[in-house]
Amino acid sequence: MRFSFFALPLLGALSTASPITSYAPPDFSITSITYGGTGCPQDRWYSTSSHNDGQTLTISIGTSDYVASIGPGVALPECRKNCQVNVRISYPAGYQFAVQSARYQGSMSLGSGVTATQKAIYYFTAETDQAVTGQTWKGQQGGAWTVDKDVAGLVWSRCGGEEGLNVNSQVRLEGGNGQGMISGSVNGAASYGLRLVWRSC
Repeated sequence: MRFSFFALPLLGALSTASPITSYAPPDFSITSITYGGTGCPQDRWYSTSSHNDGQTLTISIGTSDYVASIGPGVALPECRKNCQVNVRISYPAGYQFAVQSARYQGSMSLGSGVTATQKAIYYFTAETDQAVTGQTWKGQQGGAWTVDKDVAGLVWSRCGGEEGLNVNSQVRLEGGNGQGMISGSVNGAASYGLRLVWRSC
């Protein structure tokens, strides 16, 4: 009987957990976007859109600068390019959201001994918790690449209101005396495909 006494409150707590859904609540909207970095200077065009009832948030920034290079005669800062994006999202009280997965595309050409990395960090303004996605390639290889991955753990926004979602992405090369390049853009645009999940709170 003592075992049953402790088990019942636990079962009750589990039954009240908020379910996670892919669909955004009514009145969900993108209110603004700011960006900057060595890979996406602030004077470029951009666009944002939401698809599938708020399941997917797409951000595109026009840039030809999101290319990291390494090799003889290439300045050291060129081996890493980053793009920091802040998206202000408005949503009603009683809901919160998290980035579940993300999709990025680009191209690369890696010489022998060169390692390329694409990485993105997701966090909310004034919060310390972070989620991460990324991929690493080792030369020799080249052509188009796509990274489409779930985050390691969900990081939730505050409950209702307006939130600043930050995405700090980068492309980076390492490799001593090797040569190579990796681009985080396709056809002159760096695109972020973020899949969101929602829950009541």
